[in-house]
Amino acid sequence: MIRRICIALLLAGAALAAVAQPILRTIPADAKPGVMSPVHGMTVEIDGKRIDLAAGAQIRDGRNMIVVPNALPPNMVVRYLLDPDGKVRRVWILSPQEAALLPPTQQTGQPYQQPVPTKPPAVPPVPTKQEPAPPAPKK
Repeated sequence: MIRRICIALLLAGAALAAVAQPILRTIPADAKPGVMSPVHGMTVEIDGKRIDLAAGAQIRDGRNMIVVPNALPPNMVVRYLLDPDGKVRRVWILSPQEAALLPPTQQTGQPYQQPVPTKPPAVPPVPTKQEPAPPAPKK
């Protein structure tokens, strides 16, 4: 009985340790650093220059999850790759720890901003015109 409890605690501890590990990802060394903001549709602004996203472009957040371009918060510290046509094909949104690891020559000078989830604006109810009730039927 005690042996089973010890094994269960050991497995639970191992599972928690696995969950607590930071996500390690490989960003190519030739990926350029920059500060990116969404503009409209498939266009982003990186370091003040408007650049189109390539077809099938991937934008990954700090958890390595794919982010759609319209969901990008402004002024994100990123590393990115361009395709031969000069369009953005891969983007990695850097975590604060990754941004701190940029060499001083590649520092963007912009503070890292954590994405802030936004709620859609509350839509006030549309006033409806109340129509008079139909007259009661006569007997």
